[in-house]
Amino acid sequence: MNCLFLRPRHAGAATPAMRLLASVAFLAGLTLAADARSQDWPSKPVRMVVPSATGGVVEAVMGITNAQVEKRLGQRIFVENRPGGGGNIGAQAVLNSPADGYTILIGPANVLVTNQFMTDKPPFDPLKEFMPITMLVEVPLVFWVNSKLPHTSLRELIEDMRAQPGKFNYASPGQGTPPHLAGELFTRAAGLSAVHIPYKGAAAAANDLVANEVQFMVIGYAALRAQLQGKQVRPIAVAASQRLAAMPQVPTVVESGYPAIDAELNRGWWGLFAPRGTPAAIVDRLASEYRLALAEPEIQTRLREAGLVAVGNTPAEFAALLPGQASQWQKIVKTLGLKFN
Repeated sequence: MNCLFLRPRHAGAATPAMRLLASVAFLAGLTLAADARSQDWPSKPVRMVVPSATGGVVEAVMGITNAQVEKRLGQRIFVENRPGGGGNIGAQAVLNSPADGYTILIGPANVLVTNQFMTDKPPFDPLKEFMPITMLVEVPLVFWVNSKLPHTSLRELIEDMRAQPGKFNYASPGQGTPPHLAGELFTRAAGLSAVHIPYKGAAAAANDLVANEVQFMVIGYAALRAQLQGKQVRPIAVAASQRLAAMPQVPTVVESGYPAIDAELNRGWWGLFAPRGTPAAIVDRLASEYRLALAEPEIQTRLREAGLVAVGNTPAEFAALLPGQASQWQKIVKTLGLKFN
Protein backbone atom coordinates (compact mmCIF):
# COMPACT_ATOMS: atom_id res chain seq x y z
CA MET A 1 0.00 0.00 0.00
CA ASN A 2 1.48 3.30 -1.03
CA CYS A 3 1.09 6.27 1.29
CA LEU A 4 1.56 9.87 0.23
CA PHE A 5 2.97 12.26 2.87
CA LEU A 6 2.63 16.02 2.36
CA ARG A 7 5.05 18.29 4.25
CA PRO A 8 5.77 22.01 4.17
CA ARG A 9 8.66 23.13 2.05
CA HIS A 10 10.40 24.38 5.22
CA ALA A 11 9.55 21.98 8.00
CA GLY A 12 9.15 23.68 11.36
CA ALA A 13 9.22 27.25 9.95
CA ALA A 14 6.29 29.50 10.87
CA THR A 15 4.52 31.21 8.00
CA PRO A 16 3.55 34.91 8.24
CA ALA A 17 -0.03 33.84 8.80
CA MET A 18 1.01 31.53 11.65
CA ARG A 19 3.07 34.30 13.27
CA LEU A 20 0.13 36.68 13.02
CA LEU A 21 -2.19 34.14 14.62
CA ALA A 22 0.32 33.55 17.40
CA SER A 23 0.59 37.30 18.05
CA VAL A 24 -3.17 37.68 18.12
CA ALA A 25 -3.46 34.75 20.53
CA PHE A 26 -0.75 36.22 22.77
CA LEU A 27 -2.42 39.64 22.89
CA ALA A 28 -5.78 38.03 23.50
CA GLY A 29 -4.25 36.13 26.40
CA LEU A 30 -2.89 39.34 27.87
CA THR A 31 -6.28 41.01 27.48
CA LEU A 32 -8.07 38.09 29.17
CA ALA A 33 -5.55 38.15 32.02
CA ALA A 34 -6.00 41.91 32.45
CA ASP A 35 -9.78 41.50 32.36
CA ALA A 36 -9.57 38.82 35.02
CA ARG A 37 -7.44 41.08 37.25
CA SER A 38 -9.88 43.92 36.72
CA GLN A 39 -12.87 41.78 37.69
CA ASP A 40 -11.16 40.61 40.89
CA TRP A 41 -9.99 44.11 41.80
CA PRO A 42 -9.80 45.10 44.58
CA SER A 43 -9.10 41.88 46.46
CA LYS A 44 -6.76 43.59 48.94
CA PRO A 45 -6.15 47.10 50.35
CA VAL A 46 -5.13 49.93 48.02
CA ARG A 47 -2.04 52.04 48.75
CA MET A 48 -2.41 55.78 48.09
CA VAL A 49 0.92 57.60 47.93
CA VAL A 50 1.04 61.27 48.92
CA PRO A 51 4.21 62.95 47.55
CA SER A 52 4.43 65.40 50.46
CA ALA A 53 4.71 65.48 54.25
CA THR A 54 1.67 65.13 56.51
CA GLY A 55 -0.60 68.13 56.89
CA GLY A 56 -2.06 70.54 54.39
CA VAL A 57 -4.87 70.49 51.87
CA VAL A 58 -4.51 66.88 50.77
CA GLU A 59 -5.35 65.49 54.21
CA ALA A 60 -8.64 67.37 54.16
CA VAL A 61 -9.42 65.89 50.72
CA MET A 62 -8.59 62.32 51.75
CA GLY A 63 -10.36 62.63 55.08
CA ILE A 64 -13.55 63.71 53.36
CA THR A 65 -13.59 61.32 50.37
CA ASN A 66 -11.67 58.14 51.17
CA ALA A 67 -14.06 56.78 53.79
CA GLN A 68 -16.92 56.82 51.30
CA VAL A 69 -14.84 55.18 48.56
CA GLU A 70 -13.64 52.47 50.96
CA LYS A 71 -17.26 51.51 51.62
CA ARG A 72 -17.93 51.22 47.88
CA LEU A 73 -14.77 49.22 47.16
CA GLY A 74 -15.01 46.99 50.21
CA GLN A 75 -11.31 47.51 50.90
CA ARG A 76 -9.18 49.88 52.95
CA ILE A 77 -7.19 52.70 51.35
CA PHE A 78 -3.88 53.08 53.16
CA VAL A 79 -2.17 56.45 52.85
CA GLU A 80 1.62 56.62 52.63
CA ASN A 81 3.46 59.94 52.73
CA ARG A 82 6.61 60.00 50.57
CA PRO A 83 7.89 63.60 50.59
CA GLY A 84 10.95 64.97 48.85
CA GLY A 85 12.16 66.21 45.51
CA GLY A 86 9.23 68.61 45.11
CA GLY A 87 6.92 65.58 44.99
CA ASN A 88 9.02 63.58 42.53
CA ILE A 89 10.14 60.97 45.08
CA GLY A 90 6.58 59.91 45.90
CA ALA A 91 5.57 59.96 42.23
CA GLN A 92 8.56 57.79 41.30
CA ALA A 93 7.62 55.30 44.04
CA VAL A 94 4.23 54.86 42.35
CA LEU A 95 5.84 54.40 38.92
CA ASN A 96 8.14 51.73 40.42
CA SER A 97 5.10 49.77 41.65
CA PRO A 98 3.14 47.21 39.62
CA ALA A 99 0.49 48.74 37.35
CA ASP A 100 -2.26 46.67 38.96
CA GLY A 101 -4.44 49.29 40.63
CA TYR A 102 -3.12 48.63 44.13
CA THR A 103 -0.77 51.63 44.21
CA ILE A 104 -2.06 55.03 43.12
CA LEU A 105 -0.84 58.60 43.45
CA ILE A 106 -2.78 61.52 44.86
CA GLY A 107 -0.79 64.42 43.49
CA PRO A 108 -0.90 68.20 43.13
CA ALA A 109 -0.60 70.10 39.87
CA ASN A 110 3.11 70.77 40.22
CA VAL A 111 4.10 67.09 40.27
CA LEU A 112 2.24 66.34 37.06
CA VAL A 113 2.68 69.49 34.97
CA THR A 114 5.39 71.72 36.47
CA ASN A 115 8.27 69.78 38.01
CA GLN A 116 9.48 68.38 34.70
CA PHE A 117 10.46 71.89 33.59
CA MET A 118 12.39 72.73 36.76
CA THR A 119 15.28 70.39 36.07
CA ASP A 120 17.46 69.64 33.07
CA LYS A 121 17.00 65.89 33.58
CA PRO A 122 13.46 65.11 34.79
CA PRO A 123 13.28 61.64 36.37
CA PHE A 124 10.12 60.75 34.42
CA ASP A 125 7.68 62.11 31.87
CA PRO A 126 4.46 62.57 33.87
CA LEU A 127 2.11 62.85 30.90
CA LYS A 128 3.44 59.65 29.33
CA GLU A 129 4.08 57.53 32.40
CA PHE A 130 0.93 58.25 34.43
CA MET A 131 -2.71 57.54 33.63
CA PRO A 132 -5.02 60.33 34.91
CA ILE A 133 -7.93 58.98 36.96
CA THR A 134 -9.83 62.08 38.11
CA MET A 135 -9.19 65.60 39.32
CA LEU A 136 -10.57 65.57 42.85
CA VAL A 137 -10.60 69.24 43.80
CA GLU A 138 -9.49 72.67 42.75
CA VAL A 139 -7.70 74.63 45.47
CA PRO A 140 -8.35 78.39 45.55
CA LEU A 141 -5.29 80.07 47.03
CA VAL A 142 -5.48 82.43 49.99
CA PHE A 143 -3.08 85.20 51.02
CA TRP A 144 -2.18 84.80 54.70
CA VAL A 145 -0.18 86.94 57.12
CA ASN A 146 0.80 86.47 60.73
CA SER A 147 -2.03 87.84 62.90
CA LYS A 148 0.45 89.99 64.86
CA LEU A 149 1.31 91.96 61.73
CA PRO A 150 -0.73 95.11 61.03
CA HIS A 151 -1.86 94.14 57.51
CA THR A 152 -5.60 93.65 57.17
CA SER A 153 -5.79 93.82 53.37
CA LEU A 154 -3.79 92.85 50.32
CA ARG A 155 -3.27 96.51 49.53
CA GLU A 156 -1.66 97.12 52.93
CA LEU A 157 0.67 94.15 52.45
CA ILE A 158 1.71 95.30 48.97
CA GLU A 159 2.30 98.88 50.08
CA ASP A 160 4.40 97.75 53.03
CA MET A 161 6.43 95.37 50.85
CA ARG A 162 7.00 98.18 48.36
CA ALA A 163 8.18 100.50 51.14
CA GLN A 164 10.55 97.85 52.54
CA PRO A 165 12.01 95.92 49.61
CA GLY A 166 13.73 92.67 50.54
CA LYS A 167 12.42 92.72 54.12
CA PHE A 168 9.66 90.16 53.58
CA ASN A 169 9.93 86.37 53.45
CA TYR A 170 7.22 84.04 52.23
CA ALA A 171 6.80 80.34 52.93
CA SER A 172 5.78 77.37 50.81
CA PRO A 173 5.50 73.59 51.39
CA GLY A 174 8.43 73.09 49.02
CA GLN A 175 10.15 74.25 45.87
CA GLY A 176 7.96 74.10 42.79
CA THR A 177 4.71 73.61 44.73
CA PRO A 178 1.67 75.73 43.80
CA PRO A 179 2.17 78.02 46.85
CA HIS A 180 5.79 78.63 45.80
CA LEU A 181 4.81 79.40 42.21
CA ALA A 182 1.93 81.59 43.38
CA GLY A 183 4.32 83.60 45.56
CA GLU A 184 6.72 84.06 42.64
CA LEU A 185 3.93 85.08 40.28
CA PHE A 186 2.47 87.47 42.87
CA THR A 187 5.73 89.31 43.57
CA ARG A 188 6.54 89.47 39.86
CA ALA A 189 3.09 90.80 38.88
CA ALA A 190 3.15 93.39 41.68
CA GLY A 191 6.76 94.44 41.03
CA LEU A 192 7.83 93.44 44.54
CA SER A 193 10.79 91.73 46.16
CA ALA A 194 10.48 88.87 48.67
CA VAL A 195 12.60 85.90 49.72
CA HIS A 196 11.12 82.43 49.20
CA ILE A 197 11.65 80.01 52.11
CA PRO A 198 10.75 76.41 51.12
CA TYR A 199 9.76 73.91 53.82
CA LYS A 200 9.19 70.17 53.95
CA GLY A 201 5.43 70.29 53.91
CA ALA A 202 2.65 72.71 54.72
CA ALA A 203 2.69 72.03 58.48
CA ALA A 204 6.31 73.15 58.86
CA ALA A 205 5.66 76.24 56.74
CA ALA A 206 2.60 77.10 58.84
CA ASN A 207 4.61 76.82 62.06
CA ASP A 208 7.09 79.44 60.88
CA LEU A 209 4.32 81.73 59.63
CA VAL A 210 2.84 81.61 63.14
CA ALA A 211 6.29 82.28 64.59
CA ASN A 212 6.69 85.25 62.18
CA GLU A 213 9.86 83.72 60.71
CA VAL A 214 8.08 84.33 57.40
CA GLN A 215 5.64 87.16 56.88
CA PHE A 216 3.17 85.78 54.36
CA MET A 217 2.08 82.66 52.56
CA VAL A 218 -0.19 81.91 49.58
CA ILE A 219 -1.87 78.54 50.15
CA GLY A 220 -5.29 76.88 50.32
CA TYR A 221 -7.63 77.54 53.24
CA ALA A 222 -7.52 73.97 54.58
CA ALA A 223 -3.77 74.16 55.18
CA LEU A 224 -4.18 76.95 57.77
CA ARG A 225 -7.69 76.39 59.05
CA ALA A 226 -6.51 75.32 62.52
CA GLN A 227 -4.19 78.34 62.80
CA LEU A 228 -7.04 80.63 61.72
CA GLN A 229 -9.31 79.16 64.37
CA GLY A 230 -6.54 79.80 66.89
CA LYS A 231 -6.31 83.41 65.65
CA GLN A 232 -2.63 82.95 64.83
CA VAL A 233 -2.92 83.93 61.16
CA ARG A 234 -5.05 86.35 59.15
CA PRO A 235 -6.46 85.77 55.64
CA ILE A 236 -6.45 88.97 53.58
CA ALA A 237 -7.47 87.93 50.04
CA VAL A 238 -8.59 84.92 47.99
CA ALA A 239 -7.34 84.15 44.49
CA ALA A 240 -10.67 82.89 43.15
CA SER A 241 -13.58 84.02 41.02
CA GLN A 242 -15.74 84.42 44.14
CA ARG A 243 -15.35 84.50 47.90
CA LEU A 244 -15.00 81.23 49.74
CA ALA A 245 -17.98 79.89 51.64
CA ALA A 246 -15.56 79.00 54.45
CA MET A 247 -14.72 82.68 55.05
CA PRO A 248 -17.13 84.94 53.17
CA GLN A 249 -15.76 88.06 54.84
CA VAL A 250 -12.44 87.78 52.95
CA PRO A 251 -12.46 89.60 49.58
CA THR A 252 -11.08 88.19 46.35
CA VAL A 253 -7.90 89.56 44.81
CA VAL A 254 -10.03 91.30 42.16
CA GLU A 255 -12.26 92.85 44.82
CA SER A 256 -9.08 94.02 46.54
CA GLY A 257 -8.29 96.08 43.46
CA TYR A 258 -5.73 93.86 41.71
CA PRO A 259 -7.26 92.16 38.66
CA ALA A 260 -3.86 92.04 36.90
CA ILE A 261 -2.36 90.09 39.82
CA ASP A 262 -5.34 87.73 39.90
CA ALA A 263 -4.88 87.01 36.18
CA GLU A 264 -1.29 85.90 36.83
CA LEU A 265 -1.96 83.55 39.74
CA ASN A 266 -2.17 79.82 39.20
CA ARG A 267 -5.10 77.69 40.29
CA GLY A 268 -3.99 74.59 42.16
CA TRP A 269 -5.60 71.17 42.16
CA TRP A 270 -5.16 67.63 43.51
CA GLY A 271 -5.89 64.55 41.42
CA LEU A 272 -5.55 60.78 41.28
CA PHE A 273 -3.14 58.97 38.96
CA ALA A 274 -2.09 55.40 38.23
CA PRO A 275 1.05 54.05 36.54
CA ARG A 276 0.74 53.69 32.77
CA GLY A 277 -0.41 50.16 31.95
CA THR A 278 -2.96 49.91 34.75
CA PRO A 279 -6.04 48.17 33.30
CA ALA A 280 -8.51 50.74 31.97
CA ALA A 281 -11.37 49.03 33.80
CA ILE A 282 -9.64 49.69 37.14
CA VAL A 283 -8.92 53.33 36.25
CA ASP A 284 -12.55 53.79 35.23
CA ARG A 285 -13.79 52.12 38.43
CA LEU A 286 -11.66 54.38 40.62
CA ALA A 287 -12.77 57.46 38.71
CA SER A 288 -16.42 56.44 38.99
CA GLU A 289 -16.25 55.73 42.72
CA TYR A 290 -14.59 59.07 43.51
CA ARG A 291 -17.03 60.93 41.25
CA LEU A 292 -19.94 59.35 43.11
CA ALA A 293 -18.40 60.35 46.43
CA LEU A 294 -17.71 63.91 45.29
CA ALA A 295 -21.30 64.27 44.04
CA GLU A 296 -22.78 63.61 47.48
CA PRO A 297 -24.22 66.86 48.94
CA GLU A 298 -22.70 66.22 52.38
CA ILE A 299 -19.21 65.79 50.91
CA GLN A 300 -19.58 68.87 48.73
CA THR A 301 -20.60 70.86 51.79
CA ARG A 302 -17.60 69.60 53.76
CA LEU A 303 -15.25 70.42 50.88
CA ARG A 304 -16.65 73.95 50.63
CA GLU A 305 -16.15 74.34 54.38
CA ALA A 306 -12.51 73.35 53.79
CA GLY A 307 -12.17 76.00 51.08
CA LEU A 308 -12.08 73.45 48.23
CA VAL A 309 -14.06 73.01 45.02
CA ALA A 310 -15.15 69.47 44.09
CA VAL A 311 -14.44 68.45 40.47
CA GLY A 312 -14.62 64.69 39.77
CA ASN A 313 -14.10 64.62 35.99
CA THR A 314 -13.60 61.50 33.83
CA PRO A 315 -10.14 60.10 32.97
CA ALA A 316 -10.52 61.39 29.40
CA GLU A 317 -11.59 64.86 30.52
CA PHE A 318 -8.72 65.05 33.00
CA ALA A 319 -6.17 63.84 30.44
CA ALA A 320 -7.34 66.47 27.96
CA LEU A 321 -6.52 69.29 30.41
CA LEU A 322 -2.94 68.33 31.23
CA PRO A 323 -1.00 69.08 28.00
CA GLY A 324 -2.28 72.67 27.90
CA GLN A 325 -1.42 73.21 31.55
CA ALA A 326 2.05 71.73 31.03
CA SER A 327 2.68 74.08 28.10
CA GLN A 328 1.54 77.07 30.16
CA TRP A 329 3.78 76.16 33.09
CA GLN A 330 6.75 75.50 30.87
CA LYS A 331 6.59 79.12 29.76
CA ILE A 332 6.10 80.41 33.32
CA VAL A 333 8.99 78.38 34.75
CA LYS A 334 11.27 79.56 31.93
CA THR A 335 10.23 83.21 32.38
CA LEU A 336 10.79 83.08 36.15
CA GLY A 337 14.04 81.14 35.78
CA LEU A 338 13.00 78.57 38.38
CA LYS A 339 15.08 75.47 39.06
CA PHE A 340 15.19 72.85 41.83
CA ASN A 341 18.07 73.54 44.19
